[in-house]
Amino acid sequence: MNSPKTEQFLSSLKDFQRDTVDYVFARMYDDASPAMRFLIADEVGLGKTKVAAGIVARAVDRLRTEDPALRIDVLYICSNSGIARQNINRLNVTGQRCHDLPDRITLLPRDINRLRRNSVNFIAFTPGTSLNMRSSGGKASERALLRWLLPDDWVANEKGSLSLLTGGMRRDRFKGHVDELEGYGLDEKLKAAFRAKLVEDSTDPAQPGGSLRARFLELAYQLGGRERLSDEERQKRAEIVGTLRSTLSPGSACRRGQA
Repeated sequence: MNSPKTEQFLSSLKDFQRDTVDYVFARMYDDASPAMRFLIADEVGLGKTKVAAGIVARAVDRLRTEDPALRIDVLYICSNSGIARQNINRLNVTGQRCHDLPDRITLLPRDINRLRRNSVNFIAFTPGTSLNMRSSGGKASERALLRWLLPDDWVANEKGSLSLLTGGMRRDRFKGHVDELEGYGLDEKLKAAFRAKLVEDSTDPAQPGGSLRARFLELAYQLGGRERLSDEERQKRAEIVGTLRSTLSPGSACRRGQA
């Protein structure tokens, strides 16, 4: 039985959209051998997002009925960040705020405690910013988070480690991003999982160019308080930061923690 709010939303759909919602939901939740994925291939303008929202609404109702205490996370993956921000609000059939939730997987250790306080979360990611971790240095907020997640001995050289993580931003501006996270309440389980993965990688003899820890400490020492880097140093910095972001992704460290 659908909740009154869900039924109200479903009643706003056109007949073919409602039929699609009911069919897909039945295939994914009611069939003896349910489908784990489903492709809706309507033409542009026929309301695929509305259909998806209807399926989400029915799924939320079902999951809440089965376990009222269950936290439900709805992830929307889209190739365009602008479209992702727009459509995540259309999929949000609860009316709950979702625009201030993390837009990158690597920011989950910063925001996971807020996600846990919500019964339903709607989060949008893009492959370019959340799944391809080695292509760039990411956002300043990601690198600032790395500064707080790294083991103390990695960042003992404060100026050098900041210079390494700035990503080309002025060090004083980047330090402002770092200071904003002080006392933020980062998730300790994800922090511990990230550090455990760093230890594992640092003992891997197959690491090219030495362990990640050794490369980080060496470059931090070389940079010191400098803000002007050679091309070679910029390349090393990009590789190290890209590897750290990749380590922080769910494919490595996060899967060891409990989100």
